[in-house]
Amino acid sequence: MAALDFPVNIGDTPTFRFNMKDQAGAVFPVDSVTTQEALFIKPNGDRFAKPTVFVTDGLDGEIQYVTEDNTIIDQAGTWKRQPHIVFSPTVEFYGEVKVFDVDENAA
Repeated sequence: MAALDFPVNIGDTPTFRFNMKDQAGAVFPVDSVTTQEALFIKPNGDRFAKPTVFVTDGLDGEIQYVTEDNTIIDQAGTWKRQPHIVFSPTVEFYGEVKVFDVDENAA
């Protein structure tokens, strides 16, 4: 599992990008998905999903979730994130689970 390449503190509003790739590591186009979301697990085990959008047109396999307010990242500790895409009721994919740490604010 890979970590984010930037620090995150409680109350931050980061953008989480997901690069969808097939098992060989090639770009996996997602332009025809019917559902796309980011799944999160908080340090206390609570789970939630947030809708994602294409970074460009989906042909590059990139989707992102832009944290909409400062109440989403509300716990210090190790979080997990994972993309989930659905093409049809019988075809769905989960991307790589990645971890990131959230720090408490100094004040």
